[in-house]
Amino acid sequence: MGLFTKRQLTGQVDKNSLPRHVAVIMDGNGRWAQKRGLPRSAGHKAGAESFRRLGTYCKKLGIDYLTVYAFSTENWKRPPEEIDGIIAQHKDTSGFQPEMNR
Repeated sequence: MGLFTKRQLTGQVDKNSLPRHVAVIMDGNGRWAQKRGLPRSAGHKAGAESFRRLGTYCKKLGIDYLTVYAFSTENWKRPPEEIDGIIAQHKDTSGFQPEMNR
């Protein structure tokens, strides 16, 4: 299902085609940071900010449900300090308040 009609070349969303539920798998934040010469924690922070922006946008569009898969069982194999950082980012964003006036 496309969210953008062929006539809407400006990036405006066809709200009649929106799903009620969107699910996202967050993956590759650490790799994203490493490619840029940044610590993996910077990637996790950027991923958390992307999640906040996505949540804000979904709310603005009227999407009823947003499911985010952000921590897999494989993540437990990472170094303890990285796990602590990821969990801290999730705690910071789990009760996020979407920003409606940006």
